[in-house]
Amino acid sequence: MHILNANLPRAFEWTGEQLLAFRTAHPFCAVRLDPRGRAIILPAKVGFLEVNSAILNLMLWDWHFHSGAAGQISDQPLPVAFHNGTSCKPDVTWTSPHRPKRATAPDFVVVLRKASESVRDLHRQMVRVMECGCRLSWLIDPYNRTVCIYRANGTGEMVEDFASSLSGEDVLPGLEIPLSLLIQDNPGLITLSLETQSN
Repeated sequence: MHILNANLPRAFEWTGEQLLAFRTAHPFCAVRLDPRGRAIILPAKVGFLEVNSAILNLMLWDWHFHSGAAGQISDQPLPVAFHNGTSCKPDVTWTSPHRPKRATAPDFVVVLRKASESVRDLHRQMVRVMECGCRLSWLIDPYNRTVCIYRANGTGEMVEDFASSLSGEDVLPGLEIPLSLLIQDNPGLITLSLETQSN
């Protein structure tokens, strides 16, 4: 059994209501606040893909709380079907309350590749998700340490440096997720202690 202690970039100072919202969305996590109001997230013993998903969700929720942005965050474990026949099982999504009615996909989609999944098949899937009105999506491959970024204007980008950060761009302004936070090698089952610390 491996224990990972991941120190996030800054203190996540959440209110009681915000903490309750995160707990409701992530019942698998034991969450508490320390005396300084910092959120400490203690998930159960899980695999490294689940931990990476929890880190991404945590960062997105913190952006949501501190930016004041409206919208809905989801990490539902079931596949999402779109009108063009695409089925996607995202690790996290964000949907703006101002999404056009013609769009059937969330505004923002993140997919973590599993070892059994083909990169080529996932790429086709992400392209079809973008065709359904998604504005920004990331396909994160922790095995090859790459990220494919897809944008609504048809441009894309391959990130091959896990020392860099991913930006929410104009879809989620202010969101920055350092890729160095993600676990890049599979250590088997781990216990994760996520504790934020001030710079």
